[in-house]
Amino acid sequence: MNRPRCLVSALFHNNCMYLAHRLLTLGFEHQAQLPDAPGRNQLIFVDLVQPLRALGCDVFLARLHDQRETLLKVTKESGK
Repeated sequence: MNRPRCLVSALFHNNCMYLAHRLLTLGFEHQAQLPDAPGRNQLIFVDLVQPLRALGCDVFLARLHDQRETLLKVTKESGK
């Protein structure tokens, strides 16, 4: 039952990292289609990258914390 939640949080983390990477490379990839303007090479969404990465990491680390707490509870209950 815990496996799907773990899988979903890992997928969410990976999706956030992928989207953050794509935001960084978007301007360079479509540079030829942009009109000539000063600073056109700087069309990247850097301001969105860090919050997206942080969100992915927060979700993943929260799930890892939950799993750690579950493991600690089970080991304490086992009496070892």
